[in-house]
Amino acid sequence: MLRLTQATSVMAGGIAAGGRWAVHFPPPGEVKISVVAKGGCWFRLDGYEKAIRGEPGDAFLLPGRRGFLVGSDLSAPPLDVMCLLA
Repeated sequence: MLRLTQATSVMAGGIAAGGRWAVHFPPPGEVKISVVAKGGCWFRLDGYEKAIRGEPGDAFLLPGRRGFLVGSDLSAPPLDVMCLLA
């Protein structure tokens, strides 16, 4: 399906974290695909109460118009990803 849409990678990266953590991402502007490689984490879109658990091998298609939170514990104070990248 991605090949049919001629999708391209704009940016690739990863998060390696342990313990209790949460990171907030602003709306990416484009559809984002996230894959859980090791461990596990929670994903929650801004504006939604329900979170979805990701385990190794799971892939998530995230809409470009909403920010989202990723973490081991979504009740942890979230870090802004832009501050982490700076």
